[in-house]
Amino acid sequence: MQEEILGNPNRVWQNFATCVCGGGGGVVIRSSIWFLIFFSLKGQRILRLQQAAALFLRDIVEEEASVAIVEFSTDARIISPLAKIEGMASRENLIGQLPKTASGSTNMCKGLAKGFEALRKDDGSTIGDDVVFLTDGEASDNVADCLDSAVDSGAIVNTLALGPSASNVLITMANLTEGRFVVANETLLSNQLVEAFSSLALSDGDPIKQTIQLVSTGTSTFDWFKERITKYNLDPASSCTHQPGNWKYSFLNRELTAQTITLTVTSRPARHDVYPVTVDATMSQLTSDGRNPLVVFAVVKQGSLPVLGVNVTATLQSDTGHTVQLYLLDNGAGADVDKDDGIYSRYFTELRTGRYSLKVDVRDFVDVRKKLLLNRYSGALYVPGYIVDGQVELNPPKPPVSVQSADVGSFTRTATGESFVVSVPPGVTPPNFPPNKITDLSAEIQEDTLLLSWTAPGEDLDQGTAESYEIRWSERLEVLQNNFSSANLVNTSALQPRESGLDERYSFSPDVPIQNGTTLFFAIQSEDKDTMKSEISNIARATKFVPSPRPSIVPITIPGLNLTVIVISACVVTMVACLIAAIITCTMIRRKVIKA
Repeated sequence: MQEEILGNPNRVWQNFATCVCGGGGGVVIRSSIWFLIFFSLKGQRILRLQQAAALFLRDIVEEEASVAIVEFSTDARIISPLAKIEGMASRENLIGQLPKTASGSTNMCKGLAKGFEALRKDDGSTIGDDVVFLTDGEASDNVADCLDSAVDSGAIVNTLALGPSASNVLITMANLTEGRFVVANETLLSNQLVEAFSSLALSDGDPIKQTIQLVSTGTSTFDWFKERITKYNLDPASSCTHQPGNWKYSFLNRELTAQTITLTVTSRPARHDVYPVTVDATMSQLTSDGRNPLVVFAVVKQGSLPVLGVNVTATLQSDTGHTVQLYLLDNGAGADVDKDDGIYSRYFTELRTGRYSLKVDVRDFVDVRKKLLLNRYSGALYVPGYIVDGQVELNPPKPPVSVQSADVGSFTRTATGESFVVSVPPGVTPPNFPPNKITDLSAEIQEDTLLLSWTAPGEDLDQGTAESYEIRWSERLEVLQNNFSSANLVNTSALQPRESGLDERYSFSPDVPIQNGTTLFFAIQSEDKDTMKSEISNIARATKFVPSPRPSIVPITIPGLNLTVIVISACVVTMVACLIAAIITCTMIRRKVIKA
């Protein structure tokens, strides 16, 4: 289908497209109760709020949940008491009551208290209820004054910060009540407020009922007037269907002036027997002083099965304008612990003071594969060896896990994670980090040559390209464990490190003869341009084993003796023996008869 963008160039255009006809429905959490809090938003902010809240009420909030809407400025009032979501009519009724204008000051504590009052109308309690608390930080009161009452209420307070001025107390409130804290940029091209509302979809444990966010983007349409029409992977047909495949959606600007547009696409599973592909984005921690790196995680799965081979990109944007894009990997190296487990990760090292939002895009328009484990296997840590009477006894190499691939098909996903805060002390320069530890070093003996394989580390942990490698080997494991620098050094002058995350392979011939039964041990340490060294890698072992040939059976030969004669003789002897046995048997029987 095609939408024509006309009218005021300052107008914000938002299109909510969904693969479910009418856009109704959402995640069903029958025990959950939501209420939305709105307050004084000036200028474009109130329009942004209407767009995001409309999507939230139309597509995200679960059926049979109850929703109340509270508006507050200098004072607070309930503009919509608790109302149960029962079909599209009830949703549209709530959307129609969203505030269209705002003025006055912002008393957050009064708004929060009025929200709790609305929630108590059903059972007299707020325990376990969910709250969406939206703020731009321009409060006329001290939100810290109502922190204790929010915690004591037992409600889950999710705080959305629109703009850079939101109080840090809201972060504390979200953490103490087990809610989410999400930052949203207020610029026209930003779709972060919509994404923040979409990220609040909760589940009762049934992923079939979840609303999935497929696309979320914003841009200017000025260039499109020059016959460059941007197409999104959505619907090839004008009707709302559940047909799988690459759906296309395009906008055409017929005006001479630029238009601003944002696009959000959500969907829900069409079948109850097929789990959707879901994405969960998180950070290793939500606060940092800049001394230690953070890790970005994205879990991509279908039901309980990991989805592999997709492109996962994380965008981290601060309220100061600092933006970093990271390509997340599931290769078992760097920040990633286990390979092919569906958990994609990467270090975040460019730490600057600010409040950051996290958005993860999963995109792959070619067929991808997910691996299905044929048999459950132990998650226990593999132990390469043990010590007996002071001697190291090595275990066999860890066996590979038997897996089977299954076709997932093309898909896109967008997920918003909780926001986090970096506070680097004034005058303190964030540290440079060394290359990450190599954890997947393997070794193999091929004839008289050693072949080493590993994943390249970065200049700063898993970012960039390391400067050099130091490879050492020994015939004794203890040497590499206890005194790496005393082991035999490998000449790596011809080895140029590759970019982080790529496969490295290096072969060389050691200075000792490699005989059958020879076992050698190897380890690597990488170095950056500032001569900062990584931790010593895992220790790899290689053994040359050539099975001894089986001894052949040499037939015994006697000169002048013919094989045919031997066979005939054996047969004659056998026949004579049988004849003798028969005569003896008959004689014994006759004697018994005579006696009788």
